[in-house]
Amino acid sequence: MKLNEFSEIKKLSECAEIKTGLVLSRKKSDKIKKYRYDSLNLKSINSHGYIEKENLDPFYSKEILNEEYLTKPGDIIIRLTAPYTAVLIDEDFKGIVFSSNFIKIETDSKKLVPEYLEWYLNSSKVKKHIDRQVSGTVIRAVNPGYYKNLNVELITLEKQNKLAEISKMMKNEELLLRTLLNKKEILNKALINEILKK
Repeated sequence: MKLNEFSEIKKLSECAEIKTGLVLSRKKSDKIKKYRYDSLNLKSINSHGYIEKENLDPFYSKEILNEEYLTKPGDIIIRLTAPYTAVLIDEDFKGIVFSSNFIKIETDSKKLVPEYLEWYLNSSKVKKHIDRQVSGTVIRAVNPGYYKNLNVELITLEKQNKLAEISKMMKNEELLLRTLLNKKEILNKALINEILKK
């Protein structure tokens, strides 16, 4: 089912470049500590589509890494294991190493707005489709080739941008609410501890 009658179906590989991550063991250095990078791990991306900076790992390479294995603004990084979360890279998270547990997607800006694609990949429709693909497998991981053949519904760039703005606003509101809830929880625990001390 299309988003609307004016949307067009394209393979993701027709409107974006998909790259697999680095096999870290090939470049890891146990001796030289000269080439240090931050590295994504499975805990770094939470299910809400955010990178948690405190969960990044330090990675020491034998050499300067090729740019293709580093994130840059506008890239979309996707976990290949459940919950298959897609996250859009901004200025705060550029230059991070992504391993073979992830893929990186670079969109063709004339066809596909990155923020729209992030929203689309995190939609329940796509997540359900992925679940069907991996059902019955022991390790619930998606093959990178799956995304190359994934159908993407292309609406006009104007509509993509409008949807991207709404999605960004929703994410910001959700982050603010979650931050507020965390602060409230800390405050409530402190109040309880204060009462128990008396």
